[in-house]
Amino acid sequence: MANYCLRLAAAIILILAASLLLFGCTQKKQGQDSPKGQWPNVDVGGQEGDDSGGGQEEVETKGLCLDSPNVLAKDSCLVALAAKDSNLTLCSYIYTTEKKDSCLKNFEQLNTSYCLQYSSQALKDDCIYNSAVGLSSINDCNLISSGEKRLSCLEALAPACESKPTEQEVARCKAMKQGKPELCPDDSCVFDLAKDKSDSQMCNSINATREAATIACKSYSTGTDYCSQEPNLVKKDYCYELWAEKSNNLTLCGRASSTYGYSDSCYLNLTLSRKDYTVCQESSAQDKRYSCYIEFAKAFGDLSPCEVISSETAKNNCYNSAASSTGRASMCNNISTYAWRRTCYSGIIQSGKLLDLFDCTQVQLEEWKGRCISTLAYQIQNKTICTFLPTSEVNECERQIG
Repeated sequence: MANYCLRLAAAIILILAASLLLFGCTQKKQGQDSPKGQWPNVDVGGQEGDDSGGGQEEVETKGLCLDSPNVLAKDSCLVALAAKDSNLTLCSYIYTTEKKDSCLKNFEQLNTSYCLQYSSQALKDDCIYNSAVGLSSINDCNLISSGEKRLSCLEALAPACESKPTEQEVARCKAMKQGKPELCPDDSCVFDLAKDKSDSQMCNSINATREAATIACKSYSTGTDYCSQEPNLVKKDYCYELWAEKSNNLTLCGRASSTYGYSDSCYLNLTLSRKDYTVCQESSAQDKRYSCYIEFAKAFGDLSPCEVISSETAKNNCYNSAASSTGRASMCNNISTYAWRRTCYSGIIQSGKLLDLFDCTQVQLEEWKGRCISTLAYQIQNKTICTFLPTSEVNECERQIG
């Protein structure tokens, strides 16, 4: 009997211990703040006693993301929860543009107002195109920034030629359809029409003062090298450049001499049209190759060509040019000269261009990182951005906003 009582008492103690352990693990800690400078404690659902919000379930959903260690982690958490709960509202609380676009992509709708929320212009254009075509709304096509995509949208919803977005494109369309080079608005149209109709005589409609263009047109439309027959070196080189660019033919650039810079200009133009900086290597002079790399970095915000430049000055100029053209202060980090790097940061932050929070947080010099963040906070009049500053600077940042 005594042994039975002891066993029973032991069992009761184990049950009570397990209950206390379970209760302790499931209790939510009260009064625990989100890490400072990481994420604003915004509400995505209704508050207690508020019937207008999303309810307790939405509040709890938001809470799951607040303990994430940094902005990217929180954004990733919100993207996942928005998709899981089919809650588009959560997307609006995401900071980084790439993550926000990823979140919105899960809820794509035939609605231009929805489409305009995208940060990526390509995604915005695709969304507007689908909405315009899906709803047969031709006016919405004009909201598309890409000329090619806008034209495709208009052609899908309107008659040919008259649907073109510009007078120049309307004229080109009519010239191509009617086979009349005199209707062409530019030389490129004549090139294409002559090739399309296999009639090099159409090239004679090009203004007589642009003789090199006429010869290039005949070469392009027939595939015969008429440029080589031109005795004037400048006209010959320019002829090859025009023919090469129209044909996207790298070999033709090499037929132009480097005497007057036409071959280098040709390589640069094909580098940009192909979006391939390795084409720059074709230029014979080192300074021309460097200039080509820098122009590519400026055009596409790509630092890869800067890395292949051996000259420190040219390399730093490449980084600075890319940073200035894109408005991304963090690209200045790569500049090796301290004074030049500071000048680069200053130029972007004080340029008046809208800054990006994530980019600002990547600035390596603390002084300029703070200036970048506080400038952005002032630009968009959002005190929440100030919380990404050191504690000692937050009050001044908020005061500047008012």
